[in-house]
Amino acid sequence: MHTPRHLLLVLLVLAAAAPSFAQEAPRRRSVLFYLIDTCRADRLSCHGNERETTPFIDRLAARGVVFERCYAQAPWTKPSVASMLTSRYAGEVGIYLLLQQLEDELTTLPEAFQAAGYATAGFSANPLVGAFSNYAQGFDHFVESILVNAGDPINFASGSAKKLNRMVIPSLEKQRAWPQFLYVHSVDPHEEYEPAPEYLQLFADPAREELYRREWRTLLASRPPVPGNHLTRDNFERTGIEPGPFIDYGLRLHDADLRANDTELERLWIALQENGWGDDVVLVLTSDHGEEFYEHGGTSHAYSLYDEQLHVPLVLYAPGLLPEGQRIDRPVSLIDVYPTLCDLLEVEAPEGLSGRSLVPLIRGDEGWIDEPVMAEKTEDPGGRKAGSAMGIAMSRIEGNWKLILNLLSPEGRPMPRHELFDLLADPGERKNLAAELPERVARMEAALMEWSAGNMGLVVADTVEPEKIDPALLEQLRALGYVGDDEDPPAGPPEIGARLPLLARAVLESDPRWTVYALDPLAAPESGRRFQGCKVIDRISIKGERLEAVRHLLYQGILDWEVTGRAPVRLVVPRYGVRASHEGHTVELCICYDSGTLRVFLDGAAVATVRTDNAVEAGIRALLERAGLEVAGR
Repeated sequence: MHTPRHLLLVLLVLAAAAPSFAQEAPRRRSVLFYLIDTCRADRLSCHGNERETTPFIDRLAARGVVFERCYAQAPWTKPSVASMLTSRYAGEVGIYLLLQQLEDELTTLPEAFQAAGYATAGFSANPLVGAFSNYAQGFDHFVESILVNAGDPINFASGSAKKLNRMVIPSLEKQRAWPQFLYVHSVDPHEEYEPAPEYLQLFADPAREELYRREWRTLLASRPPVPGNHLTRDNFERTGIEPGPFIDYGLRLHDADLRANDTELERLWIALQENGWGDDVVLVLTSDHGEEFYEHGGTSHAYSLYDEQLHVPLVLYAPGLLPEGQRIDRPVSLIDVYPTLCDLLEVEAPEGLSGRSLVPLIRGDEGWIDEPVMAEKTEDPGGRKAGSAMGIAMSRIEGNWKLILNLLSPEGRPMPRHELFDLLADPGERKNLAAELPERVARMEAALMEWSAGNMGLVVADTVEPEKIDPALLEQLRALGYVGDDEDPPAGPPEIGARLPLLARAVLESDPRWTVYALDPLAAPESGRRFQGCKVIDRISIKGERLEAVRHLLYQGILDWEVTGRAPVRLVVPRYGVRASHEGHTVELCICYDSGTLRVFLDGAAVATVRTDNAVEAGIRALLERAGLEVAGR
């Protein structure tokens, strides 16, 4: 029997419309996480740079989501990348100093994707990002900077993206697993800014190159022999070099390096397409920190918390998954990237992340509420002795308001304790409103101190021994300005100003040699054992969580120290004395707390006073209770 022609046509149409149970489900998206080291947001042309520094990134940004106010949590690579990889602040993960390493127990972003079935690979041109800092955990395959930077005639930083591509692109042809999480970390715009000739001539005058290099050498020679290329007004005044033309030319070189990096990112993108990635991709484009070009009297990075250091680009590109051409001007943080990627790609995120997913903000959730954005910097204790101290500071952004709390100024750059800026009216942070708005300053300062005390010591980072560092890696660290020449230790006991950083190191590195005493300041002078002029009531065993709480208290005091003089002063209700030996010196310290004030005394001299409000007071009392110590009273 023959089927009528019209019925046959109907059956064919229905068959074509029916679902195919043999059809494969859409494949999961891969991730390209591309980080351009030392790239502040305003140097991208899509962020307003008048020079066309990033034509390829601009095209991606036009088809993706641009966060116009993304902030890093630290002004240099080590703590910033630690925060980004863990979605926790540097204080939470215990990463402040050069030789510290991330704890294995922390679940990093690549580890979360590895657990979700992603093939993970990382390529880094920065020696701080890799096994040296234990940042390679979670990667099936990781290529260290020693391999990336070997044998290239271009300067260590400039040209890094090109060198990375020589390793990343061939690896794509070998890696056929899907989905993939690919992390690429270039350092092209990092000092010393030596772009290849074809990029230099785009923005700079090659005829000035020799003069610029000569001036730079002269400026660097005017400082102590310390790591980094940090310059201050003093260096320009001492050498007689005019800062304007020098800074302008250096910024042009920096922009040329960024243009070179943009070109190489486009080459990588084309290679991804040739290897079948297509549109099944999520691209994250960001940076770990920015760079100063004398906007506030200094150069380089790690020495301040102004926006030129912290305001970084963040572009998310995911065709069909995210909107096209969206620009968001709400304040967000680098620690938000981790939970955002997990939310976007349905990857299970670990508990305890400090960041939050930005997906609701992207999708216009009316319930979205901006949260404060914090950042911090803590100098390596050896830096002040060497003359290259970065200073100690914290910052907090609430909407358009930003408070920088300078607890200890960088070497050669005196900074006011409080700097308050209205970022909407004054995006360049030129007008300090702290004196005009003392109530706002007091409230934001109290919130910062409470946040800092709550973070300190939550995780104790391991420290790698210098003699165990690969010599080639050590040389790269020196080339990037992270390591200076070794110096002999001081022959005698350091002064108070030098001893406090030693104490800070002892606290941060969890020196186990603490002895804690309960003290009675009112006891007769001749009775019993004494400590700092007070009778010792009891010697207390402080371990585990109790020890961490004591460290919180001590470090909060150390962060806020103000040297008031070396003459001994009468201790006002001291209740606890602490002794530790560190680097061959014995450090003795007393803390006392009575309503409204936490005081720190070192060798009988008052060195710190932390003024508190009710919120901070509650935090201090909670720490004392965790430590098993009584609150001091009059």
